[in-house]
Amino acid sequence: MKRKMKSIAMIFMGLSLFMTSCEKDDEPTPPSTNEEELITTVKLKVTQIGTTDTSVVIWKDIDGIGGNLPSIDTIKLSANKTYDVEVEFLDESKNPAEDITEEIKEEDDEHEVFYVKSKNLPLVIYTTDVDAAQRPLGLESNWITTKATTGSVQVVLKHKPGIKDSNDDVNKGETDIEVVFPLKVQ
Repeated sequence: MKRKMKSIAMIFMGLSLFMTSCEKDDEPTPPSTNEEELITTVKLKVTQIGTTDTSVVIWKDIDGIGGNLPSIDTIKLSANKTYDVEVEFLDESKNPAEDITEEIKEEDDEHEVFYVKSKNLPLVIYTTDVDAAQRPLGLESNWITTKATTGSVQVVLKHKPGIKDSNDDVNKGETDIEVVFPLKVQ
């Protein structure tokens, strides 16, 4: 009898899911759950510590997913050096471009930037800025190189309303954008 009741319950659950999924929705489904944060451009401002040597490395995809491929600069660093790196997020589909970085700063308790380096890449990256609660933010970081090598660094902006913690990893929260920059240490 229990088995029969379970089967009947499963059939009703399946029917209710089917009927719910077939209901007509008057509102179109947005391509992103966080549409106000459309990000078309990620800029890294890279400055070697102790010098005025600064370069700007850009990932740009103005037409978005499914259109033309993004343009991506290569991060070029020198061996055995330390760099200050600042990241900027823009929506350049608008004129003038919208600086999403300002919104991230205003909502620093809900955002975190992660830098994920390719496997075995001899590069140390650590966050140097924090939010109002002293949790990592990641708009500013230091990168320490050792030897000449190549690889990549993925920049991931996470949106974490109400769930941000000091020891979060890149898997927690909703991804606003993630991009991969090729990296060359010479």
